[in-house]
Amino acid sequence: MRELARMSFIPPAHAEPELWVGPLYDEAWRLTEALIAKGADYTRRNGAEMALVVIPPARQAAQPMGQTDARLSALGEKLGVPVIALGGRLQSAHYAHTGGWTTEGHRAAAAAVANQLCRGQVLN
Repeated sequence: MRELARMSFIPPAHAEPELWVGPLYDEAWRLTEALIAKGADYTRRNGAEMALVVIPPARQAAQPMGQTDARLSALGEKLGVPVIALGGRLQSAHYAHTGGWTTEGHRAAAAAVANQLCRGQVLN
């Protein structure tokens, strides 16, 4: 567990998917899911609502549903937490060469989230 705490689980935007497998990756998912569950419980106990926004890496921006989207959508359904997946709503041009969003990328993401929240269109 201490080894996991010292490691970063957010791969660079250009990392290869093959690097995202194995026991450390599985443990990272287990911890991520536990933290999301704790967050959902905390928000409910305090009278708030929680939603997850899933941000795709640049190379998958235009794809409508990836493995992460599916996994987090299933978790959201299990926990009763809405999931807003941005895959398919962004383009690779919305990302800078560093993997972060450009100004236009922020606008596109904000518009997509606002649209889904205002219309109540979430994945669960």
